[in-house]
Amino acid sequence: MSANVEDLDWLLKYAEKRGFDYIEARHHALKIQDFNILNGLTTSVNQSESAGFSLRVVKDNIIYFFSSPSKEKIKEDLEYFHPLSARPWSNSFGKVEDIFVGEYKVTQKTPLDLVSLGEKIKFMKNVMKDVEGIKISSKILSFELIYIELFEKKDIITSDGASVHSEIPRVWNMYSIVMREGDRSINAFSDELGSAGGYEVLNSWNLQEYLSEKVKSFNEVIAKAKATPSSISDIVLSGQIAGIIAHESAGHPFEADRVLGREGAQAGMSYLTGRDIKSDRHFASESVSVVDDPTLPYSMGFFLSDDEGVRARRKFLIKDGMISELLYDRSTSSSFGVKSNGSVRTSDFTAEPIIRMSNTFFLPSSITFDEMIEDIREGVFIKSFMEWNIDDLRWSQRYVGLEAYEIKQGELGSPVLFPVFEANTGQIYNSIVAVDNNLSFYAGMCGKGEPSQGVPVWMGGPDLRLRGLSLKKLGD
Repeated sequence: MSANVEDLDWLLKYAEKRGFDYIEARHHALKIQDFNILNGLTTSVNQSESAGFSLRVVKDNIIYFFSSPSKEKIKEDLEYFHPLSARPWSNSFGKVEDIFVGEYKVTQKTPLDLVSLGEKIKFMKNVMKDVEGIKISSKILSFELIYIELFEKKDIITSDGASVHSEIPRVWNMYSIVMREGDRSINAFSDELGSAGGYEVLNSWNLQEYLSEKVKSFNEVIAKAKATPSSISDIVLSGQIAGIIAHESAGHPFEADRVLGREGAQAGMSYLTGRDIKSDRHFASESVSVVDDPTLPYSMGFFLSDDEGVRARRKFLIKDGMISELLYDRSTSSSFGVKSNGSVRTSDFTAEPIIRMSNTFFLPSSITFDEMIEDIREGVFIKSFMEWNIDDLRWSQRYVGLEAYEIKQGELGSPVLFPVFEANTGQIYNSIVAVDNNLSFYAGMCGKGEPSQGVPVWMGGPDLRLRGLSLKKLGD
């Protein structure tokens, strides 16, 4: 038994003497290193470490949460603690059948702490220098690279027998580029590169080539793009757009605590509130299936046990166009008469465990992109976005395309200037007539809760073909 587990066991046994119905003890350590490179200069370097204990206890279905760097401080708080007389948040809270016992670690081929900060900064500066040297007609006004690495280590034990040890390193890279040619300019920001793993993750992205191709593509948009066509038959959205749609308009509104109204005053609401999801299940076209799956190896949202000690699994939020299940914890699952499906995470030891997404994405089919668009007479393919918005209910959405191309007689053509796609969630999911086999993932840091908690996620999907919807020109 490790020192952390011995401390957690000590806390759990002390809490048991106070007669709680359920006890969950966690030790959570987080080590972060990040830096920014702006126009060739290092503008910030941050290194931080945090570690501490948290204890969550339940009495008469009311949840109480304690946290401190010191286990003795939590014990002291428990000594003076008296349960409240209040209305419980849920009908019941506690034991589940599929608890996790064991440990798991993400392998680092090149451990993050074996590469010096200086080497990492030098690598990123060389990438920036190579990309800025590309011959293009437009001018790069601003170029920023952001490097973030996180190492997360947790021990969790519960009064019903869960015992979890996990170690997950993650590397995340973002960029921001502002370019101008004549009276046209773009501001591109992307956070798509992120994975669990060691320093080898950074090398696997081939950043110099990746960013060079992006700059060339952005240059083509502002130098050659045509106006958004007024009449089209089909819109094709890339896996990047599909990922944002899956995360924002399927993932968040399918969080059971949000459906029950707990998040309404903080992170937003859900259009599913009040809907009988057992009998009223039709949601999308038959081409649509959306899953949340934390078990994908080396993903940003990877875990095999959630922070309530429940074994993780793939969850079908939407299956063949029908509502399948929500994201549940031990508490909300009882309100819907189901078992927890292991959807709980927390950002650090000071934060309460709540329902979170992991890797949320549309499932692909077996057809290729070319096969999917071969019969489109006039359409537009939106490859990436410049901005997006969605309302608190997760119903009305808007995306402004960055890299976008016309589709003529089944083939990609000239770039299209900043097409605007606006529709509600119901219209989008029911207008999807085909998906291809190009499953891709994009990294992000999902925020939720009050105070806000950020947890790493992947979002993604294949390319989606939509029929019956239209595009606007920017400014219309």
